[in-house]
Amino acid sequence: PRALLGSMLTFLGITFILKWLEKRNTMPAIDYGMVLIIGLVIVLDGFLVGIIIGLISMTVTFLISYSRINIFHRKLSGAEITSHVERTPRHRRELIRLGRHVYILELHGFIFFGSANAVIAELRRRMRNRRQQQLRYLILDFRRVTGLDSSAAFSFDKVHHQAETSGFVILFTNLSFQLEQQLASNGIRPDKHLKFFPDLDRAMEWCEEMLIAVDWKTRSRIPTLLPLQLIDNGFSKEHARQVRRYLEKIRLKPKDVLMRQGAEAEYLYFIESGQVSIYMKSNGRQVRLQTLGAGTVVGEIGFFLHTPQSATAVADGRAVVYRLTWPAMRAMQLEEPSLALAFTDLVFRFVAERLMAANRKIAALNR
Repeated sequence: PRALLGSMLTFLGITFILKWLEKRNTMPAIDYGMVLIIGLVIVLDGFLVGIIIGLISMTVTFLISYSRINIFHRKLSGAEITSHVERTPRHRRELIRLGRHVYILELHGFIFFGSANAVIAELRRRMRNRRQQQLRYLILDFRRVTGLDSSAAFSFDKVHHQAETSGFVILFTNLSFQLEQQLASNGIRPDKHLKFFPDLDRAMEWCEEMLIAVDWKTRSRIPTLLPLQLIDNGFSKEHARQVRRYLEKIRLKPKDVLMRQGAEAEYLYFIESGQVSIYMKSNGRQVRLQTLGAGTVVGEIGFFLHTPQSATAVADGRAVVYRLTWPAMRAMQLEEPSLALAFTDLVFRFVAERLMAANRKIAALNR
């Protein structure tokens, strides 16, 4: 009978409505409001119109909610993290001060027009903050970004125009091929105020080189001779003159190997000129750990602990290094005890400053 069938449908409909109305205490207020609106539209204008209104409403709600998600994985300055290039203690101290001219934003997730505006807002906040040093370099790291849409690319183009107006440089890092092509299709390509780098480390290295080159306090060049470099690091003139007797001068060509991972640690090296990079083999490939420049030391840990070398050191180009052997070290300890003590103190200061830099970086990354 029609009455029975109609009553059953009415009963089921009322039951469904009551079950949804009972969710008031378990649903967010916005979602519960959507349920009421959809139900009212269905009653007044039909089922299909209610479903369409519901889909549109939920899409808008999703966009608003997703745009509120923080797209910044971390916000850092160049004073908190540095590149893997080790510099003289004087330059390291200066870069802690100058690093505040560098602002690093590590992004994550999918970026669209709603969330991309957060980058613009954060940039404006940083530039308005008078307690911060003038912004010279803005690094946007995309290592954790899964994708972006064209509207987000438009927002990055606005950041690019801001860089041209204000005179700072933007550095995009860790861009996948797809992201780079997507930005290029929207007219975002490298120029004077926009640079692309394969990773954050290379971008930081470039920024540090620019800061050292521009800042007047660091324009004085690193001494070109080892004795002067040792004096610059706290050695006395007399000790700097004496230590030369125990060191062996070596000229390196590009790709020459100073030490190999796993080999016995027989030598300690002072770099007088050029650069030496430290690599470690991991999962079948070589990973750059650090690059050392003039006025620094390499191989000290294995040398003093008598342990196998933990990494491989390779000359990046032509370089001049001074090598200390254990027989020469023992001779120094016997013949010139005060020199040996000052030398050990110098090397330990190098190690301590590296440890302080590593601790500062770990604290910033775990903040």
